[in-house]
Amino acid sequence: MKHKISLFDIADLIAFSAILFISSFHVPNFSLITSILLLPSYILILKYAFKRSYFIKFEPKSLKKKHFFLPLILLTIFCLFFFISEVNYNYIPFLDAICFSIKIILYYILGICVANSKSFYRFYSIPFLVLCITGGGILFAFLSLLGTKGVSITASSIMAQRSVFSLWTDEQINGPSIDMYNYLGICLLPFIFKLFAELKQKTNVNMIFLFTLILSVFLFLVSSYSSLSLLARTPIFCFFGSILIQIFHEIVSSRKAVSRVIFKYGLLFIIPLMIFYLQPDTLEDISRSLNLGIFKRFDNSGLETPRYLVWSIVFTEMWSHPFGGREIILPISDIGIPVNYAHNIWLDIAFDAGILPMFCLGIFHLIHWPYLWDLISNPKYNDSLSSFLRCNLVAVISAFIGTPVLQANLHYFSISCFLLGLIIGIMQEKYYCKNE
Repeated sequence: MKHKISLFDIADLIAFSAILFISSFHVPNFSLITSILLLPSYILILKYAFKRSYFIKFEPKSLKKKHFFLPLILLTIFCLFFFISEVNYNYIPFLDAICFSIKIILYYILGICVANSKSFYRFYSIPFLVLCITGGGILFAFLSLLGTKGVSITASSIMAQRSVFSLWTDEQINGPSIDMYNYLGICLLPFIFKLFAELKQKTNVNMIFLFTLILSVFLFLVSSYSSLSLLARTPIFCFFGSILIQIFHEIVSSRKAVSRVIFKYGLLFIIPLMIFYLQPDTLEDISRSLNLGIFKRFDNSGLETPRYLVWSIVFTEMWSHPFGGREIILPISDIGIPVNYAHNIWLDIAFDAGILPMFCLGIFHLIHWPYLWDLISNPKYNDSLSSFLRCNLVAVISAFIGTPVLQANLHYFSISCFLLGLIIGIMQEKYYCKNE
């Protein structure tokens, strides 16, 4: 029997979504306070005062189970070692270290609690809540970009250093630090396709489904604009990576329909390949006529990046500097800009704080790998929620591999922990059941 959403449920959804949005909107101090004080207070009030919540289920006993308890302990140990080192080296203020440690751990628990939700519309309410928390960061990046450069994606509008001024302050932010939010929006295309496919089959469209679809399309478009303006290349690989993962899963799920799956997504690959290989001058013509900065960047440097050299240097030298401290000498980039980080989450931890916290976070991530692989390869997970999680998985892994996440954007790292908690909660057989 279908659950009828009451006014209390609607108020709960609006309030919970607003809190999640504000927590990632980078409002100075307020976003962090919202994350570590307002959010847990709201959840506890729902549980103990109203004794209900349609979209989240907080069960302290479930956290004692091995598949939740072990990664939670590892994440706590990582935060302890990492932030002690960061404070010791004066890389981060002590109060910020305490607050972000709490936020990171709370967000992992929050992901598990959202996964525990048994609401009838959880296959759309969970993506909607995640879109609210990621949407805060995406809109912060977009509005900061508009405030700095105006509405333009031409090469002349791009600052040489690819940096923008914060929406809230005069602080200058490195473009890649906020562009990682755009990965989460650009990877949504397969999920949007899935929602439109379900829309054709529905006779009655519920409110949460409609809001999720509209918000997904909006964030995809906003992220695409922001990435083009920031001359970002990684989102392009995120875009095609999310599609490839979805193609792989659909082929595994329905082997009889391989040709249909290839035809469905093939044009997204065939057209660019035809342009690049059959008409090599087309890219230059497009770049000249539209004056797009991203094309000029590809024309000047292609896929070349100093990151591969830096990864090799840090991996080789980190054993000689087991306690971090940024003592490894990094090279100068081809354009004369110093390389300050390894641009890889695990190597940057070793570079900053040492080998021990790097191993703690590495083991924490490895514990989740069986669940992530099951999500990608198991035909059972063929619903819209699973498609959404795969899209976010591609975005997070892309940021981890090519960006100094912890040094650049601790709010984003908190969101990644939320997503991992959500995935491990959903992938437990006890919490996963077919849509009603």
